[in-house]
Amino acid sequence: MADAPLLFWDFENVMSDRGVSVAVGVPTDPALVSGFVSQTGGGPSEVFGSGVGTVFLTRHLGTNDVFLWFTLTRPAHLAGLTFRHWHNHNPGYPTCPRYRVQLQLDSGDGYENVGEPLELCDDNSGGTDTVAVGRDLEPGGYKMRWHPKGLKGKARDTSSEFLAFKNLALNGHALAGAPRAAEVHRAPAAPCPSGDGYVDIEIAGVLVDGMKVMGSKFGGKCARTGGKFEAGARIAFKHRDALSAPQKATIFGTKKPTHLAVLISPADCTTADGAPVPDE
Repeated sequence: MADAPLLFWDFENVMSDRGVSVAVGVPTDPALVSGFVSQTGGGPSEVFGSGVGTVFLTRHLGTNDVFLWFTLTRPAHLAGLTFRHWHNHNPGYPTCPRYRVQLQLDSGDGYENVGEPLELCDDNSGGTDTVAVGRDLEPGGYKMRWHPKGLKGKARDTSSEFLAFKNLALNGHALAGAPRAAEVHRAPAAPCPSGDGYVDIEIAGVLVDGMKVMGSKFGGKCARTGGKFEAGARIAFKHRDALSAPQKATIFGTKKPTHLAVLISPADCTTADGAPVPDE
């Protein structure tokens, strides 16, 4: 089966709040995949001249992350990532005369390198490249990022030098024989509280699907009960930009949507046969 864009961004739909931008991808098969590109800081996006238009731009890459978060409803082959890129390499900066960006994928257990590092220099700024990945992925949520390598003087980030993207495409195809979305049953979550996985939880009368089971790095407030929790608690998490418009409207009303965190117990998770996981 030929590989084509599963998701595409020209970044003309980007939204920015100070140093952070976010743009939702356009899927070729909305029943298969959805996703967005965002960053932890270093923005916002900018408009380039000469007919280029809006680009997704980040500075201090390495300290700041640029990430692509996507969700699959059925098994798919991830062929690679294609994007046009611009970058500067001024003398005296850690990006001079060149450095590399490594594509990394987080399937729920932390980032791992995928594909070969792409070298960036003045000569290929403005060019388009494809990083081959070649991974078969199960239904679930995934996160990808561009991580800098080979910076001058072993610098931790690119300093104020920018890296900008345009015409980003996540390429691949649904795997042959995979069921359509209407036939998909969510894979059972991994055992709690020790394991990671995904759970569906009702919040304010609306079902929030695909919440990631994880350990909380910070304290917070449970979206289901309103109770507070401390760092280290086992929670189910959903990024605000991964919520649908109806979910946002029902849960938050006229208030600004926030990330959702729900304190979970073993009863929220299941074993492989669908039974509740016993408390340890």
